[in-house]
Amino acid sequence: MIRIVDFFLKRTKLNYSLFLILILAGFFAYGKIAKDVFPIIKIDKIIVSGFYTNISNDALNKMAVIPLENELKALDGIQKIESYISQGSFTIVLTLEEYSNEAKVLDKTKNIISNAKSDLPSDMKEPSAYTTDWKAPLLNVIFSSNSVSKDKLITFADEIKNKLLLLNNVSEIILFEDTKKVFEVIFDNRKIELYNLDKNILFEEIKRLSNIFPIGQIDDEKESYFLSNINGKKSVEAYLNTLLKIDDKTIYLKDISRVEYKRNEEKVISKVNGKSNVQLAMYKNNKADAIILAKEVRNYVNNLNQKHQNINISIIEDSSVLIKNRLNTIVSGILFGLILVSLALYILINKRVAFIVVLGIPTAILFALVFLSFTSYSINMITLIGVLLILGILVDDAIIIAENIQRHIVLGENKLQATKEACKEVMLPVLASSLTTVFAFLPMMVLTNELGQFLILIPVSVVILMIASLIESYIFLPIHALHILKKEDKELDWSKALNFYSSFLHKIIDYKKTFLLLFIVLIPLLTIFLASSMKYNLLPEFDSNEINIDGSFKKNTKVNETFEKSKIFEEILLKHKNELFIKTISYGVGYKVSEDDFTLKESFFNFQLELYDKKPENFMEEYISPFLALNKDDRKKIRVLSDEEIIEKIKNLFKEHKTDALKTLTMSKAETGITDNDIEILLSSKNEKLLNQASKEIEQKLKEIKGVGSVNNNTKLGTKELKLKLNSYGESLGFNEEILFNSLRPSFSKSVQNKGLNKEGIFDLISYDENKDDINMLIAYELNIPNTNKKIFLSDICDFEFKNTFEFIEKINQYEVKTISANVNNKIITAIETLDLLNTTLDKYKKLGVKIMLEGEKEQNDRMLEEMSMAFLLALLLIFFTLLLLFNSFRLSFMILALIPFSFLGSLFGHLILDLNLSLTSIIGLLGLAGVVVNDAIVMLEFVRHSTTVEEVITRAKLRLRPILITSITTFLGLISLIFFASGQAKVLQPIAVSLGFGLLWGTVLTLVFLPTFFVLVFKIKKEK
Repeated sequence: MIRIVDFFLKRTKLNYSLFLILILAGFFAYGKIAKDVFPIIKIDKIIVSGFYTNISNDALNKMAVIPLENELKALDGIQKIESYISQGSFTIVLTLEEYSNEAKVLDKTKNIISNAKSDLPSDMKEPSAYTTDWKAPLLNVIFSSNSVSKDKLITFADEIKNKLLLLNNVSEIILFEDTKKVFEVIFDNRKIELYNLDKNILFEEIKRLSNIFPIGQIDDEKESYFLSNINGKKSVEAYLNTLLKIDDKTIYLKDISRVEYKRNEEKVISKVNGKSNVQLAMYKNNKADAIILAKEVRNYVNNLNQKHQNINISIIEDSSVLIKNRLNTIVSGILFGLILVSLALYILINKRVAFIVVLGIPTAILFALVFLSFTSYSINMITLIGVLLILGILVDDAIIIAENIQRHIVLGENKLQATKEACKEVMLPVLASSLTTVFAFLPMMVLTNELGQFLILIPVSVVILMIASLIESYIFLPIHALHILKKEDKELDWSKALNFYSSFLHKIIDYKKTFLLLFIVLIPLLTIFLASSMKYNLLPEFDSNEINIDGSFKKNTKVNETFEKSKIFEEILLKHKNELFIKTISYGVGYKVSEDDFTLKESFFNFQLELYDKKPENFMEEYISPFLALNKDDRKKIRVLSDEEIIEKIKNLFKEHKTDALKTLTMSKAETGITDNDIEILLSSKNEKLLNQASKEIEQKLKEIKGVGSVNNNTKLGTKELKLKLNSYGESLGFNEEILFNSLRPSFSKSVQNKGLNKEGIFDLISYDENKDDINMLIAYELNIPNTNKKIFLSDICDFEFKNTFEFIEKINQYEVKTISANVNNKIITAIETLDLLNTTLDKYKKLGVKIMLEGEKEQNDRMLEEMSMAFLLALLLIFFTLLLLFNSFRLSFMILALIPFSFLGSLFGHLILDLNLSLTSIIGLLGLAGVVVNDAIVMLEFVRHSTTVEEVITRAKLRLRPILITSITTFLGLISLIFFASGQAKVLQPIAVSLGFGLLWGTVLTLVFLPTFFVLVFKIKKEK
């Protein structure tokens, strides 16, 4: 290593040229790397989905899901099978084991589906299988007009959708409307019976009204011709005037039905701030830079507005604005930390040392960006907070090297020689301390699942930055020191601090046995007491600008009825918009939108509320961040209520307008997306009565616990299944299930009879009876008796059997489960405390035979704490081997390792001072602290280990007082903005900074006082005689 330092010290031009090239490469890499709020989280999964109309969940489960599950469970590489069945559709989610071959499993899954096709209904489309592609919401484009009809707006929006899909890195665009048009033949059963028509013949005639298949081809001597029909009639009038020949009767279609040409069905209603609109939801892929892509869309929308002045096109829920604002906040925190570190170095050493040390920070960051550009990672809040966490640590190496070079220069040595000797003197301890920092964070890269992927960028950032810092410290810093540092530079007088430290350490060493005994007993006891008295939750909550309200009415509510019943909630929100600090109200009926899913259901309604930003709560937010922001921040920051307070106000406003028809109403704010709910309790039992009893009791117990909100379960009854059982009289007349199916389906199912072609493309020809939803019509429905001209009522030949079914079926590894979910207010009660209160109830039902599985935070906590424990042990092992390599001594190595558990007390006090719960990110901070706290200890022991007397130990320890205090102070200052001024999503990672910062401050006391005293005792160092 010293040869590398010597090589670059002698080649000044090469050194500076390389320095400049790497800086330019860093700026180029910054422009190339995608920007996002949070990192990409993608677990390898294969989705199998299918659809079959007018079927109960139970029948679909038996017909399609169970046979597929039986085959899929035999596949290698499958970790978990989850199945969801609702409203005639099913989804089977195959979670793959780590390192499974996704493409190979997908091919085998498709083969299984293909082989199962023969056992499925002939008119059911073959289920599809596909891998999950990562996507994230980008923005929503809304179209509204006072003069253009909704039908034309939908057509226009569909055209724009197809053009926007051509933009690079757009993964999906959802149009919240059905664009497909159909001809609907709506029968009047009374008229059919009045004409005494044979319904079976009638329905067959309707099927023959259109045909899109080619007839053939004629190759005449003069010319060739493709032969075809006109592919169906093109207008409502043409269909109405169609003549039908049924037995000996000839009638017009208009005599027994009406015909409509329209969009398949209006199943969605969308409004923004009280105005009706048509809406496009855009999603981006993992390669997209949200800021650049959103800018392209905005430019395109601006051009559209100029061309189509009768249509208002605007953008809402633009994620790029959030990304820019959050990146601004973190970057300003980094710059503020940089300024504080610079001032500290200027005061504690001198201006020249401060300059070359601080120069290394942005240099190392730019070098790290070059490395990052060769990976698939983005610049996001986790990446930048990783920089913020390591900011103060980055300068440690540079401070130790620069301070030592300055010390040698002050002693009068030749500058070139002083630089070489100073670098050589601290090379091993600096390299070892850098490695211990890397080794503390490195094991975190093996964390799995969603949370592991969410947090992996912290160790990635730390490792890349530490490597970049080492390069800067050993290649570029020495030459900067050679050309900039001077002997005559005035330095801060440390004599008083050194004398006080010397005197204090003397007194401690005089009573070393008493001191160490009290220390070793009291510190662990105090640490255990604090840790056991503090609350724990998976991740800290943060104030969000987004609130989601999801509701639903009884299962058979039509979309227009849902709109009429739910619009009172829209009126309330519009009326109280200002006092609730709501910027945008997006109101949707007929669908539900989640982070990565879009579910159509006519009884659903939802509100997505975008809030104004909160007013600045400290001088950092009010003055520092806006001043240091990279991009101008023109947001209106007027909100004085937290998101939780706004949710409570909305609940109170909605309370008096809830009706029995309203089945669910939940409110939630934007979260990290690691878990859908804080608490998820899954119940499974073959005893349906016991299962329902357990579900109801657990749900009620949760609702009674203070601090628990939004309790839901999926055990609600769905649409009843009405089974037609042929009686013996019906069978004697020649009826069978096939005849019943063919006779009833065209009237009671909006089934596609055939397809046609017009100028807009393929259309469906659909038929049904106008009274299809009237149960009395079914009972009095007349059927043709097979092989006769006689008719009979359905009720005379069939017994009607009614069966209750659940609205939703969820299965895990083929076991049907009922899920109870809830979210908690962590300021009142945590998920762990809530589950502790439920233990008695859960244990009761476990003993009765109900299988209970806990997911949500509990599942993530159990898995992550197990993995974090392994990561911690691996980190200790790597640090231990590094110390053995450096010192070749078990005693010295274990002395330094002993500081790690003792330093945890500082971290716990930090959480106590800032009133923070312990969380997973607190534990990550402790893991990082294990590497950081040993850095100063390495430098201290490297200097004192050859001492033979107490006086020599104290003299050598005094030489390390200044660099140890300086590195600790600068590290803490680098973290100060995240410790005290975290806001928004940054609060999720605040506990890491608190653990590191306060742990390091206490670790500095341990290094300066405990470590020398312990060294004297262990090695039996005596005073001079």
